[in-house]
Amino acid sequence: MPGEPRPELRLALSVEDELSGFDTLAEFKDWEVVTELSVELHVANRNQVASQLLHWLATPHTSASGATGIPFPRLRRVDTESLEYAGGQAIVDMIKTRFSTPGVNPPENVITRSSGGERSFEWPDLDEIRGLFWLESICFV
Repeated sequence: MPGEPRPELRLALSVEDELSGFDTLAEFKDWEVVTELSVELHVANRNQVASQLLHWLATPHTSASGATGIPFPRLRRVDTESLEYAGGQAIVDMIKTRFSTPGVNPPENVITRSSGGERSFEWPDLDEIRGLFWLESICFV
């Protein structure tokens, strides 16, 4: 019914093996119900895998129905304790690429949470995110 809240789902994944982790995520990528994603990386090459994951989150794909979209179209929060290994530049690139995709509405603000507190950045002025350390989450509002 119009006006009723849409269901939301938090998807949490612990990656022990790089290949099976991406295969598992790919199974859910078209689910609009996924609004939060938490990924813990327990692999030797965390930097590389974290960078690959950020790139994957920003890369448009063709769904089973033939529509072009991005993984987890309603994603509004990413828990980043492991993704931080990719570095601030990779995080900024993911956000800018994801929300520059045609048909995807960019957020008004990107809110980062770290051990140093919470900071809000107006779209598209995100460059300061590069210098943040110990990120715990990124929210798109």
